[in-house]
Amino acid sequence: MDTVSLAQSGIYAITNVISKRVYVGSAVSIRKRWRNHRNMLRNGKHPSIVLQSSWTKHGEYAFEFSILELINDKSILINREQVWIDLLRSAHPRTGFNLAPTAGSQLGFKHSAAAKEKMRAAKL
Repeated sequence: MDTVSLAQSGIYAITNVISKRVYVGSAVSIRKRWRNHRNMLRNGKHPSIVLQSSWTKHGEYAFEFSILELINDKSILINREQVWIDLLRSAHPRTGFNLAPTAGSQLGFKHSAAAKEKMRAAKL
């Protein structure tokens, strides 16, 4: 993966090479977003509880980061992300890590009781 493409906008995937489950996202700067994901995962603070759990269980080296599509027109990022979420079934509990079935939306997502408790405790 070259550094030129990492600085661009696009759609990316984080794949557990053991379980084959995938997380799909979009970013204006793929490089910054990947750095942000890694930092959250390494610190045990990723918002996707299932991705975090898998990272903790299998370790960092079980994950592969890949660029699925480079996008020049930032206004279509969310639309293209949705195409990839659907194509790779990344919002399906058995095949993916995406919590929400809709790109850029929390619609349809429900926090677990444990997640609600963590959020409540963090606010105290």
